[in-house]
Amino acid sequence: MAVMNLAAVARAQNAARVLRPTEVRGTNSSVILRLLIENGPMPRAEISTILGLSQGAVTRIVADLAEQGLVEEGASVSANSPGRPRVPVGIIAESRLSVGVHIGVHFIHAALTNLGGEAVESRRIAHDGTPENVIALCAELIDKLRALATAPLLGIGVISGGWVEPETGIIHRHGLLNWRDVPLRAELTRRTGVDVLVETSARAHAVADILYGNAHGHADFAHVFIGHVVEASLVVGGRVHAGPHGLGGALASWVVDDGTGRVSTAGKVVSDGAVIAKAEASGLVPAGSSFEDVLALATESTPESDAATALLHERAYRSGQLTAALTDLVGISLLIFSSGVVSLESSIDHIRAGIEHARPGLPVPEIRTEANLGATLTRAASSVVLTTVL
Repeated sequence: MAVMNLAAVARAQNAARVLRPTEVRGTNSSVILRLLIENGPMPRAEISTILGLSQGAVTRIVADLAEQGLVEEGASVSANSPGRPRVPVGIIAESRLSVGVHIGVHFIHAALTNLGGEAVESRRIAHDGTPENVIALCAELIDKLRALATAPLLGIGVISGGWVEPETGIIHRHGLLNWRDVPLRAELTRRTGVDVLVETSARAHAVADILYGNAHGHADFAHVFIGHVVEASLVVGGRVHAGPHGLGGALASWVVDDGTGRVSTAGKVVSDGAVIAKAEASGLVPAGSSFEDVLALATESTPESDAATALLHERAYRSGQLTAALTDLVGISLLIFSSGVVSLESSIDHIRAGIEHARPGLPVPEIRTEANLGATLTRAASSVVLTTVL
């Protein structure tokens, strides 16, 4: 198709170049692109109806996007009413790329991600936890992935747990890494020569939920990230909430029943670290084990696997109790859980039971999950770029 040829030309001419926002941003063009990213291919008439634009305006904008190699027409489909078949328009996922980087407690995940949120090239590397080592490795990964790009780059997004100020790109606090006031954005921009966007992981995941449709049908929801880091991001009226200087979202210091009749902080009860500590204390895994070791044990068919599964289910139940307060706070209708807490599909029922126990007789929000994968982490990081550029 002609559009595909134009996209191929664009890739050949502009590979590894970082675009300026004004090169793709136009109010209506951006809205149409985001609509197609979230919902998939749609006929022009449907785009016109949803956005309240004239069909002529939509046709002109789609033609311009096609010339840029961003969208293409698909096979026609029959309409429910008499008339010409409708021809859906969809994004060309590989037409633009972004680099997404997630800084975890033990690993850095990085990927080239396309417009469809798919990782085209992925990397994972361990770090020693120091700002110097993490920054050096992030810069190295960014440079390597940029060199592999076969399409124009929209930008670079880096996410991390802790108190992150997106305007300055400073990580003010990260308790598990013991970071204080690390100028991540400035250092990565200096080392790579490209402006880098920095955001907190929980908010980035909420952005991805909106952009890629995981929150479809809900304007008020929370993304709850429970792994080594215990955080949440609230979305109210379709907008991701961020407090002044990026404050908000930390759940690790909230108190929760620890299962023995006492209360403790969530970080010591529901985090990956808490699961590992309990598994080691009970002799299920040797000292120095990882969360992946506990999860692997839970998937085996042994008496020990039953104990490991019970431990993960208990963690899910306590997580439900923890997040019940979020539901009461703003009356959200959807909870999206990600990371280690949903590594077992069966954990969802236990999260729901924890919410029901904490809020007896009250309706439970819909619960959805996000895969605990490196590609999910880097997609969230890349989403920060897309919402800035589009």
